[in-house]
Amino acid sequence: MIRAKVEKRIDQYLDLLARHRYQVIEQMDLEYAQSEMTMGEHVPDGPWQAITLPFDYREMWVDHWFRGVVTLPDDGGVLSLQLETETDTLVFIDGVPYGATNPFHPRLDVTAFAGQRITVVMQAWGGHRYPGYHPSDGGRVQACVAIHKRDYPLTCKAPVLLKRNDDVYELYYDVKALRQVSKTLDPLSYHYQYLLTSLLNALDSLSLVESPVSGAGAVRAAIAPLLAAKNGTLSPQVLSVGYAHLDHAWLWPISETVRKAARTALNMCRFIEEDQDFVYVCTQPAQMEALKEHYPTVFSRVREAWRSGRWEPNGVCYVEPDCMLPSGESLIRQNLIGRRVTAELFDGYRGDVFWLPDSFGYTASLPQILVGCGVKYFVTSKLSWNDTTRFPYDSFLWESLDGTRIPAFMIQGSYTGSMDPVDITHAYASVLHKETQETLLRPIGEGDGGGGTMHSDLALMRRQRDLQGAPKNRWSTVSGALERIFCDVSALPVYTGELYLELHRGTYTSQARLKRYNRHLENLLASYEYLSALRFVQGDDVSSLLSALDAAWRIVLVNQFHDILPGSSITIVNREAEASYERALKLLTTAFVPLAGPYLLNTTGWAHHLPDGGKLGSFETMEAPLQAAGIERGAGSELAADWGTVTLDREGGITSIRLAGGRELVERGRVMNELTIGEDYPVYWDAWDIDEDVYAKQRRLDAPHTVRCRETEHCWMIESVYHFSHSTLEQTMTCFKRLAKIEFATTVDWQERHRLLRVNFPTTISTDRALFDVPFGIISRSTTSNLPFDRARFEVPAHKWAALQDSAVTVAVASDSKYGYRAKGTELSLSLLRSPEAPDPEADLGSHRFTYALLCSTEGLLPIQEESAALNRNLLEVDSRYKPLVTVHGGSVMAETVKVSEDRMRVVVRLREWSGAPCTVHYQWAASLDPDTVIAANMIEEADAHIDCFAFRPFEVKTLLVERRIVDES
Repeated sequence: MIRAKVEKRIDQYLDLLARHRYQVIEQMDLEYAQSEMTMGEHVPDGPWQAITLPFDYREMWVDHWFRGVVTLPDDGGVLSLQLETETDTLVFIDGVPYGATNPFHPRLDVTAFAGQRITVVMQAWGGHRYPGYHPSDGGRVQACVAIHKRDYPLTCKAPVLLKRNDDVYELYYDVKALRQVSKTLDPLSYHYQYLLTSLLNALDSLSLVESPVSGAGAVRAAIAPLLAAKNGTLSPQVLSVGYAHLDHAWLWPISETVRKAARTALNMCRFIEEDQDFVYVCTQPAQMEALKEHYPTVFSRVREAWRSGRWEPNGVCYVEPDCMLPSGESLIRQNLIGRRVTAELFDGYRGDVFWLPDSFGYTASLPQILVGCGVKYFVTSKLSWNDTTRFPYDSFLWESLDGTRIPAFMIQGSYTGSMDPVDITHAYASVLHKETQETLLRPIGEGDGGGGTMHSDLALMRRQRDLQGAPKNRWSTVSGALERIFCDVSALPVYTGELYLELHRGTYTSQARLKRYNRHLENLLASYEYLSALRFVQGDDVSSLLSALDAAWRIVLVNQFHDILPGSSITIVNREAEASYERALKLLTTAFVPLAGPYLLNTTGWAHHLPDGGKLGSFETMEAPLQAAGIERGAGSELAADWGTVTLDREGGITSIRLAGGRELVERGRVMNELTIGEDYPVYWDAWDIDEDVYAKQRRLDAPHTVRCRETEHCWMIESVYHFSHSTLEQTMTCFKRLAKIEFATTVDWQERHRLLRVNFPTTISTDRALFDVPFGIISRSTTSNLPFDRARFEVPAHKWAALQDSAVTVAVASDSKYGYRAKGTELSLSLLRSPEAPDPEADLGSHRFTYALLCSTEGLLPIQEESAALNRNLLEVDSRYKPLVTVHGGSVMAETVKVSEDRMRVVVRLREWSGAPCTVHYQWAASLDPDTVIAANMIEEADAHIDCFAFRPFEVKTLLVERRIVDES
């Protein structure tokens, strides 16, 4: 009969074994020095001072250095240094980076130095205080991510040299593995009662008050049959991979990320050397590129681990990006540059997995982009964070807008998983459709701030490869695991469209300046790439232009990391991002301004409508017109344009828009351009979240204090100034006479805390679906709250516009830099500014400039696309009239990107079908391009003759390569 309190008694034995795993050989004395935060493999010369241990230290944003000397015995056995500093620490031995410690990795194996006298230097990061994650968090110390320390000081304890008691060490993990398995069993089952009874009977030979060293070997032998018990035929298979999620910036700047990467890499390389089965995956090429530059010794260890076949550099993107805010072209460049860097670092290695566990949603066009970039699998975990519904699948085929499918895998449990049998069993238990998924991939290791797999994970894995009561388990590469999971996809469910995260909706709005820089640079890069292609086909040397473009693209891509562009990082990260954007702008200005002149070039694939009613075709050039003079006049309440009549109130709102055909567009009793402000205080995750109750707390701004009206030949401009709370908003409403659009150029001096500024456009369009511009496509979302799925989408991301449409008219709200939209009932609205305080207490304070617009169309979505493109990308000033390099005829296909190819030998033309209708097109090429050389390619510019250049699926993206031919214009 099973004994009472059997589990508690076994846990007491576990505590006993834990305490006696190591014996103390010697305690080290330390000297102390301090320096600025430094990257690299240099140990400072000092000055060093003697200290008393334990030693408290508290200065932020510096490095605290500790140095000591120890002589290691040479009598056999495993030797470790226990180094406890309460922070992430790089450890040098005899001047060479050797390993890293933190509260999760307190011991460093130094057996390789047995018999030697070594100098140990610890570079401990001082960290910093920050406001925390949540609105009322109260502040924390950021030194090691998962340590929630409220305040300084940090403490360095006396380092000790340890020798491992092998039998006790091994017995501890034997017992721990079996005890954890017991927690997953039915207490009434034979397995549970036999396991615990047998385990306790064996442990009873040990004393609970004396050292277990002498008796541990006998107990190990007694319980060996329990560890040898195997699973049945139908046991699920877990495939584990070592991993350390390392945010490229978040609660630390990028420079600290490079240091974290070095610390993590050293430990993981050592584990690869120690354990012949251990496999580690590294997913961000930008970090390995920085490692090679700043820590060459560490990178050489990485290369050795890679050559062993157990360091898997399987990240296809340059960094792990946000996937809702970047443009489709940006997501392609993440793959293009990421693959190029990885191939350079690892002898042509080509990854096959888009690994992105922690981004805040995934755009509907992503499967097409990934497959187009040669990616085979998509992996995430973030949808498990949903606050309203449970995502319906774990392994599935994710279908893009154009019909492209990619096998998709959802990590169960945390992406910072452990090898604890309880965690692993629970992870597999949470799989919904076990009939189609007998295999589970799990990342194992401390993360968010790096760190990686722990020694305990290695020890536990050795005991549960096929342990009865737990899933089968072994180390695997990510590629190998996914190849097994998706060996047969015929029975997998299909999920079509975006993967919307029902959380972190505030990231569409937080840190508005970063989002404005991103949008502006994405468009500027596209314009200058087209101009570079024009000069290239003329035979000019464009190498300096292409170098500037490449450098600027890298800055944009790094800042699209999933905690930078979304606005969820600390103050220094945001400041450094702004500074890097300014460097990118300076690079481009220096390179391209000499090519400016008196002509205006339309660098988009859309027609550009001019204020006088004329039109500049895609990629066409015109002389710059003279600026129209304005005439100041009194502010009237009614503006009669060619396309309709606009009626204004005295508070900056639009009470009526009556089209020329008589259709009223403004909801009765409401106003468009209703600027509102209200409390924005999330329950959790301050910079990340907007909660649904925020809308009920919105109130319209008071009437503007001053109003001024000017009229030109082509438009009216009404200038208003609003003073509210601690802030000022100045807005110029431009109502065009011949174009059915009203623009709102806005400047805000924003000095709010926990407030949300929004603008509403109530319409008369009744529809249950709204349309949204997203990368490489258009998606529809419900305007109702019928289902939990719909209710969760109360704030959604879009790029250039969102629209309501019926059979007669389309009304859209467009923006040059905003991403957070709402479409409920007949109303469109847009979030303009937020003011969270955590983790950045200075978030969004200061000056902001942005423009949004109301667009009206009785001709479908084409005018909406054209006008929103013009709002986002200005005509480019150039020094010559240029003929279009390509013109597309016959269908709703536009040229998204025209650039010089990465090999600098050809021109790349990227086209997309934008309307959602299949079509066939033909092309008109400039004389400087050879139509006989046109060939289709994938998105990373690898030629593929099997792709049809002419027939497009709905929302399909095609990439064409074409060679130049130098034409003698004379």
